[in-house]
Amino acid sequence: MKWDANTQLCLVAVTMAGTALMISIFTAFPGLKGLISVLRDGVLWLAVLVLLSGAGFVVYQRLQQPPTLTQRSAFDDLPGRAPAPRPFIPDSRP
Repeated sequence: MKWDANTQLCLVAVTMAGTALMISIFTAFPGLKGLISVLRDGVLWLAVLVLLSGAGFVVYQRLQQPPTLTQRSAFDDLPGRAPAPRPFIPDSRP
């Protein structure tokens, strides 16, 4: 299964946010509150670092891709100076 960079970044962000949430739940224990808050803050800073660097990488990739669409004028499809064709009107005379 091949995932693009945006999907991978979203999965990493959700995983790290879930990890930070679980660490926050464990802060209910008074003796570990200081250690766990340091771990939680570290995980959150790592999530921010991963997201910003990943977003920068995605922008870098987009800038490196050559443009795929060619720019054309709206008048390129029009014929030169040829007159417009006349509509067919059937003869209604008997």
